[in-house]
Amino acid sequence: MADESTGLYKVKASIDGNAQLATGSRVKLTVTSQKTENAMTIPVDAVYYDDSEPYVFVYSDGKIHRKDIRTGIYDSARMEVLSGLTKDDRVVTSWSSELYDDSAVRLPGETPRQDGAGGQGGAGGQEGGRPGSGSQGAPGSQGGGRPQ
Repeated sequence: MADESTGLYKVKASIDGNAQLATGSRVKLTVTSQKTENAMTIPVDAVYYDDSEPYVFVYSDGKIHRKDIRTGIYDSARMEVLSGLTKDDRVVTSWSSELYDDSAVRLPGETPRQDGAGGQGGAGGQEGGRPGSGSQGAPGSQGGGRPQ
């Protein structure tokens, strides 16, 4: 159990070889519970859920489209995407309650189209908001390759 006053765990450890530590020494121990390499990751806040099934919205030709994804490990900020996206997909990271499949959107700084398309939302750009529902855990992840 964690010590209530420090929030730290007391552990016993030994060191192989000739290294010596005095009894009662304090050390900092970092434990990696899960790890992945060369992973595609997206902001956790860009992931929505429908009956516990994850999906994202991606931008293409002035509209957003729902894409079901299969996820891997995640932490408080990033989530690994195992399938459902390509490196060229432009994941919508700004949240709006008015997002739905095939809705017309305009990128930040983009001028309205003459045919009337455009509207709420945005794709790419800054992370923000907290879409979706369901519980989110934090088993640590490492990796890179962020869809833009």
